[in-house]
Amino acid sequence: MKIKYQYPYFVDLIQPNGHLVRDKACHACWYFYALAEKARRTVGNSIDDQIILEDQLWMNKEYTGIAWGVVKLYQLESPDDFQKYWPLIEQQAKALDYPPPHQEYKGRIRFIT
Repeated sequence: MKIKYQYPYFVDLIQPNGHLVRDKACHACWYFYALAEKARRTVGNSIDDQIILEDQLWMNKEYTGIAWGVVKLYQLESPDDFQKYWPLIEQQAKALDYPPPHQEYKGRIRFIT
């Protein structure tokens, strides 16, 4: 038995209707943006914003884990494969009136393969 992953492909956001290109790495970047932004907004800013379990850090948003999950889903080599598409993701987020990609997950994460 062979497993074939079905990854999100955002047809409505491809140029000329949107800012994304047909490269699956671009769609991986958009998907990572959506998941990372949700994590950033959900986790909050302090211990007072959280329901804390005994074995979890309140500020651990798991951006690296999210990135590697997206890499596996889209069958890429590493998160570096989708990093070059941040300018298009910023344009698409602005066009949809979404928050811009945050430096917390866009600029500070180092991916080690």
